[in-house]
Amino acid sequence: MNCARRFPWLPLALLAATGPACAPDRTALLVHVCLDVRVPDDVAFVRLVIDHVSRPDVAHVFRLPPGERFVTFSVRPGDDLLVPEDFLLSAVGLDAYGHQRIARTVRTWFEPDIDRDVAVTLEAACLGRNCTHGETCQAGICAPIPTVDNSNCPGEP
Repeated sequence: MNCARRFPWLPLALLAATGPACAPDRTALLVHVCLDVRVPDDVAFVRLVIDHVSRPDVAHVFRLPPGERFVTFSVRPGDDLLVPEDFLLSAVGLDAYGHQRIARTVRTWFEPDIDRDVAVTLEAACLGRNCTHGETCQAGICAPIPTVDNSNCPGEP
């Protein structure tokens, strides 16, 4: 049974190790969050946000294991997110109290019947930096949101 059909309130199935058990779909993004920050001193949680013009944002928050440098999540399209339309994917680093410390946004898309890797890096140089709409922090400065395709974290096993 398709997860989106079993859970119609989920416009996008965001799966982690504790996610619902469903038959695997063939279309997915493997989101690699690269951490150039101290866990849990700088960030304790990561919030993944999917932003698409046809529907409200979908966000899920996950606790980061102390000392972790890479975290990977599987993101699959739901019934209302068309493949291969593009969307914005944000990784937001939160402190232990849930306050935003850092964020990085990329533009990406689902590829029909393909699992793709997309890396999003939370850089220490961007701690406390807030960028305007249409921009994201890269190397400590606000820059236009990049399009990302088939990438991994540097040094990731």
